[in-house]
Amino acid sequence: MSKEKCRIGIVAPASRMSPEVAERVPTLARALYPDRTPEIVFHPQCFALHGHFAGDDETRTQAFLGFANDESYDAVWFARGGYGSCRVVEAVMRGLKEPSRRKAYLGYSDGGVVLAASVSRVKMTAAFNMTVLSQLLGTPLQPDLDGHVLMLEEVGEALYRIDRSLFHITSNADIRRVSGVMLGRCSSITPNEPDFGMNEEEIARYWCERSGIPWLGRADIGHDTDNKIVPFGTGPELCRSHLQG
Repeated sequence: MSKEKCRIGIVAPASRMSPEVAERVPTLARALYPDRTPEIVFHPQCFALHGHFAGDDETRTQAFLGFANDESYDAVWFARGGYGSCRVVEAVMRGLKEPSRRKAYLGYSDGGVVLAASVSRVKMTAAFNMTVLSQLLGTPLQPDLDGHVLMLEEVGEALYRIDRSLFHITSNADIRRVSGVMLGRCSSITPNEPDFGMNEEEIARYWCERSGIPWLGRADIGHDTDNKIVPFGTGPELCRSHLQG
């Protein structure tokens, strides 16, 4: 890290964060890291409300760039997922300056849209929510995952929707160049009427076999408190990586 005490800026490129949740974060950080407690700064934009979003598109863009381009921050974390990153990511990428390249970025779910634009070809792993990645394919934001181990998770979807997402993902010619697929947890699966006849792993195995993509087993990721961090990129220090959690 650039200094003894890591300084982390938190922004919300998608949906609004609850102020009550934010109030608990410093206490948790002190409990987990009593000797090197990071300084955590929430951008006021995290608590803005503009319809579905944490402020309008311009507000969310400028908040992100404000922290990303500020030399005094070691990392930028995304307050939560939700929806809305796709509306700001292109403006964010255009506005990033040199200081933004020396930071860690941590996010998950809808935040994968921003992380997809930052995929490194050095550390060959990537993790996405299925629906988020499926929506990125065929757009200018589609990440180059050639040779990557691709990890996928889902939440709150019926099995037929998981099947449809995996059809779309594995049918993409560029995705077929990944080194393999790993399936994370698919939680809160909604009822399928009639019964789909396959579980999520069987569905993933089916589409891997049909597309010729190697099946690499299960991954310890998901929309839950047991979720693990998957690095996007590499480097000797945490704050020189792009991270997906």
